[in-house]
Amino acid sequence: LRLSPTYTGSYQATLTIATQGGQPQSVALTGNVRLRTPDSVQPEILRFTADPDTMQRGNQAELCYETLRARQVTIDPGMGRVAVGRDCVTVTPTETTTYTLTATSRTGEQVQRNTTITVVEPPPKILFFSPNSSTFSFGQQGQLCYGVADASSATIAPTVGSVATVPRDCVTISPQKTTTYTLTATNSQGRSVQQSTTVTVLPAPPPQIISFTADPPIEGLVRICYGVANASRAEISDIGSVPVLPKHCLPPIKQPNNATNYTLTATGIDGSQITQTVTVPG
Repeated sequence: LRLSPTYTGSYQATLTIATQGGQPQSVALTGNVRLRTPDSVQPEILRFTADPDTMQRGNQAELCYETLRARQVTIDPGMGRVAVGRDCVTVTPTETTTYTLTATSRTGEQVQRNTTITVVEPPPKILFFSPNSSTFSFGQQGQLCYGVADASSATIAPTVGSVATVPRDCVTISPQKTTTYTLTATNSQGRSVQQSTTVTVLPAPPPQIISFTADPPIEGLVRICYGVANASRAEISDIGSVPVLPKHCLPPIKQPNNATNYTLTATGIDGSQITQTVTVPG
């Protein structure tokens, strides 16, 4: 028995069965029918995808969807209400994000579907790394310049330590010997990249004693003169530190009672030393 109901309610029917040579037999049939109108049909989400579903921070992705029987469609977070039916929208997430598509019917029935876009940090980059000169004199200061991108931290070893994570900067160095410097840039996910550069330091010139004399005593006074070069300091025994000059005479000193040796020591900028001695008669 097939019915084509036109309204929601109780339906009754009588089934009559005719038999040969006998009385027809009737059977009463009763049933309840609930019609679903188009407004009460639950919406469907046929598709909700992300392309790509994994991307580097700063790039864009598309969220594409298709719905049926929806009066309103929303995408959260960040998008809100979007077109009903089939469409694609562009997103630029800065971190891994799960998007939720919600389709709502005329009667308020809802269905949802999620899709996730995984955001990865781009690898750190070293833009450049070089000294202002590849060769330094001993004791000379110079600049070591660098640039990094997509890094959360950066270091220069040895001796410099942490530096700013900027596209261009310079730090001051004063290497005492030929040194290889290594720049390491690291992003927030722990990925690192390195680059090295070498600064050649020329040997320091040795200290030099140009002259060291003691004039003959005059009226019980002696004048000591000297000259040094390539020295960071100079000392004369029993007198102490003296100026580092290529030619210099000290104020006259009293002639000693006995013959006395005076020793001039010149110390180079690298710590090496040279000495010379003069004798002042007593």
